[in-house]
Amino acid sequence: MIAVAMIAVSALVGQAEAGQSAFHRGLVDTDPAVDAIVTRASQSALDYYRRQNHLNTPADVRAVYDPRTGMIRIDLRGGLLPESGGAELEDLQGFISNGALDALRPIFPATGTKFFYNGRAFEEQYPAEAAKPDLPDVWNSLPNSSSSLRERDEDIRSRPRYANHLDARALIHLHTNAGNPAASGARAYVAEGRPETSDWRAACFVT
Repeated sequence: MIAVAMIAVSALVGQAEAGQSAFHRGLVDTDPAVDAIVTRASQSALDYYRRQNHLNTPADVRAVYDPRTGMIRIDLRGGLLPESGGAELEDLQGFISNGALDALRPIFPATGTKFFYNGRAFEEQYPAEAAKPDLPDVWNSLPNSSSSLRERDEDIRSRPRYANHLDARALIHLHTNAGNPAASGARAYVAEGRPETSDWRAACFVT
């Protein structure tokens, strides 16, 4: 009877965890005071980020410190999320992550941060990015960098590297540059040393 009861309890716990959001799943014994500190710091970082003309972002943050892993779990809520899990999302997360880690450091250093999106894990919110192949040289090309912009720089570098992995003939990025307001026109970069380089150079400067 005891074994049957234990199996029943285990099944109920499993059902309860399955019904939880990814953000809450597996969390035990968090400290409300510590959670309040990291939530306040994360919200303050997000508010500042939004004031810098980044209004199309999540509106609220909930953060908790997970004592089992030493990680700060940060849930971005409401508002808008970037459409992809690329550089824009990484800039936002890096800014919030620094604020949360700095706030907790005088108490005890966290091992890192893990982000969620309205309770959802990265692979639930951005399944296409989560399914990308395991290519460390493509996705983590600056492993020894100490720059605060490392994730953004790696994201930018990953695009041509992944195109090379796919043996693509061309990779085209269309975006606007934040520069001199008087600047106009287009800028094109063409890789040297390939048979088709001259053809692409000519195509880029056709008016």
